[in-house]
Formats: sequence, structure tokens, C-alpha cells
Amino acid sequence: VNDVLQNTLAKLLLTSDQIELVLMDSDGRVLAASQSALDKMGYKDISGVKFEEVAPLPIDAWRDAFARSLGGEHVRHSEQEVQLPTGRHYYFWETRPWRDDDGEICGVFAAGRDITSLVEARTAAAANQDRLLMALAAGKGAVWEVDFKQRVITWHGDPDPLFGAPFTFEQFDKNTTAFLHRDDKEPLKRYFENIAAGGGGSI
Repeated sequence: VNDVLQNTLAKLLLTSDQIELVLMDSDGRVLAASQSALDKMGYKDISGVKFEEVAPLPIDAWRDAFARSLGGEHVRHSEQEVQLPTGRHYYFWETRPWRDDDGEICGVFAAGRDITSLVEARTAAAANQDRLLMALAAGKGAVWEVDFKQRVITWHGDPDPLFGAPFTFEQFDKNTTAFLHRDDKEPLKRYFENIAAGGGGSI
């Protein structure tokens, strides 16, 4: 039963289109590769080929990870730029020692996951942040964000021209900011209490 389960699991992994997998012997020659890995690299079969000859990874990074995993380490690279037939991609990849039934290391197991969409989203967010800061600086404006869980205020831009100085969460929470006229404090307090409760509106 265990053999059947292991074979079924291996088949599911090797046919997965969510993760790229490669199994190598101690010389680095490919014993098995997932269909997803073959498709991404543009090959039909790489059995018997040294993986470093076809891997889209930097050769020094790959050789280092392979050698360390042969020595028993689990090596991770959280973000690696690679060139595939379809263009530039970013991958999370890792190597692990592959052990036989006696626990002896007989090869290396490599796995990778395409994180291109995450990297591109992060890059776009950073670019938007930069543009916001440039716009705020040009217009001498400021944006502030309130984190009620951490009880902190994060400033974007220079608050001095508008508020005289940045105010703290405690000042905001207790409605003791110096720039507000006293007649405006109570309506503003009710407004933020409504926002914190999930409401909306404007003031």
C-alpha cells in the first residue's frame, strides 16, 4: 500500500503544472523531471542530461546549491531572475538531499515556483509609491495612514507645511492635535469613530 501511495504521489507531483520538479543522481544527471519543468524550459526530455547544462539558473548558484544539498543541506533561493524561452521570469527555487531507503544521500531533489506575477506586482507598487512621494513633494502635500492594531501613524511626504509637525497616534486617538480648531475636534472625532466601526462618509 505504501509503495502505491508513494508512486501515486510521485506521479501527481511530476504532472503538476503549479511547481517545477527535477530529481538528479549524485553526479547531477536528471533521473526525472515534471512536465511543467520541461515545458517551461522548452525541452521534451532531459533524462540522463546533467541539469547544469540545461538549467536556466546562474551556474555558480546552481553548483553551490547542488553541492550543499549533496552534503545534507536544504538550500533556498527566495527570488531568482531567469531567462526562459517565453522571456524573463522570477523563481523561488530550492534543493534538498534525496536519500535512499537506508538514509544515505544518493542525489538531489530540486523544486521551483514561478513568482513573476508577485515580483511584478511588488515592482508596480513600489513605482506607484515613488510617484506618490514625488507628487507630494512637488505639491508640498502629505498623506498619513493610521494603523489601529499597531497604534502607529505612517507619514508619506512632509507633514510640516500642512500640520506644522507630524502628530502621533496618541494625539490622534485622544483628539489633541494642535492644528485643529477646537470647534472642529468633536465632529472629526465622530467621523473617525464611524470609520473605525466600518462606516463611511466625509468631512
